Amino acid sequence: MTTTPIATEDLRCLFDIVTNSMDFGSGFLDREEADLIRRVAVLLGVDPMEGTPTEFAQWYPHAFAPAAGKNRSEVCKWGCRKPADDAIHSAMA
Repeated sequence: MTTTPIATEDLRCLFDIVTNSMDFGSGFLDREEADLIRRVAVLLGVDPMEGTPTEFAQWYPHAFAPAAGKNRSEVCKWGCRKPADDAIHSAMA
């Protein structure tokens, strides 16, 4: 594998394009691609869950974050569908 330097601002722009794309979270990405996006998030100092499509959230440990909206405090905003006291919420990846 070769490495190519890239400006942090450019990498952040690409990360934003990917995570704000209409394809993001639509089932278009596979687990390997989700892992790559999470690694980029870490390099950028971003919570890796910001780079995790909803359908993959249940596979990565993360802190519980209540969903926004009325009566949603028991639902994790990452879409993992696990209760607040589930072990997946015990640590950050």
